[in-house]
Amino acid sequence: MPMFRTTGPRQLHHCSDLGPRFLARSCWLVLLVFGFALPAASPAVVPTAVPTVVPAVAPAVAPAAVSATVSPSTDGQLESSPRNVILFISDGCGPASFTMARNALGRPLALDGLRVGSCSTQASDTWVTDSAASATALATGHKTQNGVVGLDEHGQPVATLLEAAEERGLATGLVTTTAITHATPACFASHVPSRAQAGEIAVQLLAHDIEVLFGGGSQYFLPPRLGGIRDDTRDLISEATDLGVTVVRDGEALQGPVELPVLGLFAPNHLDYEIDRQRQPGPAQPDVTQASPARPDLTQPSPSQPSPSQPSPSQPSLEAMTERALQLLSATDQGFFLMVEGGRIDHAGHENDAVAHLRDLEAFDAAVRRGLAFAAEHGDTLIVSTSDHETGGLTLAGHSDGVATYAWQPDVLSAGRSSAGAMAERLLQGDDPGLVFTQDARMDDLTDAELALLSDHGGGLFAMASRASTVAAVCRVINERAGLSWSTLGHTGVDVPVFAVGPGSQRFTGQQDNTALGQRLADLLGFDLAELTTRLRAGDTPWLP
Repeated sequence: MPMFRTTGPRQLHHCSDLGPRFLARSCWLVLLVFGFALPAASPAVVPTAVPTVVPAVAPAVAPAAVSATVSPSTDGQLESSPRNVILFISDGCGPASFTMARNALGRPLALDGLRVGSCSTQASDTWVTDSAASATALATGHKTQNGVVGLDEHGQPVATLLEAAEERGLATGLVTTTAITHATPACFASHVPSRAQAGEIAVQLLAHDIEVLFGGGSQYFLPPRLGGIRDDTRDLISEATDLGVTVVRDGEALQGPVELPVLGLFAPNHLDYEIDRQRQPGPAQPDVTQASPARPDLTQPSPSQPSPSQPSPSQPSLEAMTERALQLLSATDQGFFLMVEGGRIDHAGHENDAVAHLRDLEAFDAAVRRGLAFAAEHGDTLIVSTSDHETGGLTLAGHSDGVATYAWQPDVLSAGRSSAGAMAERLLQGDDPGLVFTQDARMDDLTDAELALLSDHGGGLFAMASRASTVAAVCRVINERAGLSWSTLGHTGVDVPVFAVGPGSQRFTGQQDNTALGQRLADLLGFDLAELTTRLRAGDTPWLP
């Protein structure tokens, strides 16, 4: 079975055949321009016991073609069904993270005027979810256990929004700053018992008919002899190229001539934190392997798109990947479903690294702005944004010896120039702590106590210190200076914000469960996920081995 269809309802068109679009803007654009939304009340989901919660959702709408249609809404009014859907996921980003970013950046965020509700995140077996269980809920409308990808709580595969979009003939895409095989993107296009099965996830990703796959994780596509870590001998990159897939390996090639479908793998594992990506681009990799000449040439941006942002030579920014994905997907003129994840926001939260957390959220904000600019030109585009969970238990206040300090200093984070991990590497190599903090944190006044803490995790006699303990020491100094606290190195169970704008956005108002969000997206697009799940389990799809 080919990895990507080359004929049929999703046949692509040359960009030169596409003239400028002047689509009528829907009334929602007024809300976007003025940064104003009208949230409506919705019954709250109050789970009992642990914690399978599947709240009632709006009635399904009639199946939609790729053009926008009009359907009944939850309040009996008529609403438009979107032609395009962009789902943004800020992994590990809770309410305090958005406040932190707004304070430290000194400006509003792109989503500020678009908040319509909140979302509960618990897994089927625990109040505190992981990314796999939460992304499965968002992608399928089903709860599952932590660590499980695309299967329900009984271990059975469940169809995803992306798979339904493929069946409908829409173009599809997944974009992330993590490995493309990581939990969140994996849940939209694979079905495995454990998120750790990255090698099998890579196989299943390529078995789907996905036009755009952008992220890291090249090591999961290659065997050890080619620098990968697969536990078999398959070279999935060569296999994809042989089947007509364009493979790009750096940000410069991403902006050049590429043909769909395209697989962008920009790092062996995850992309760098945004703050480190800007300072020190990773090693260059082979730039591009072109697909067969018979495929359409998508060398030019869509006429309605702004000029491309400038990525680093090796790793593109999330904004650049999002922008390119929108150019390529919209050029197919078929309607599309695109998931964009700011995945490393979560990783910084796990390390309690407030500076990296801030800058990756800023990068996510830039990607959202690109999406909103696209939607402003394409009034039939729905944008929904949420987080899969909160990470770190961030609090914008601290305490000292049990006494509240009422001090939050966002400028400390704004001044940072490196992640805590990058600073820890310097300390472990023996660099002077005072020099490291002067250069990378803009702190030239470390106290004796701070210097002692950092010296204990430096090189020389302390070279056996672990990276984790050194990162923790760096973060402690910065967090205490900023006056913020973290309650955990893991996830928390707090509700996360939901933002929406565009046709059908009123469906997402109020408090809801993450399963409801997935179900409502399916309803708006006219997808029958239950019927597709039956076919998936019967082997009547090309996606499972």
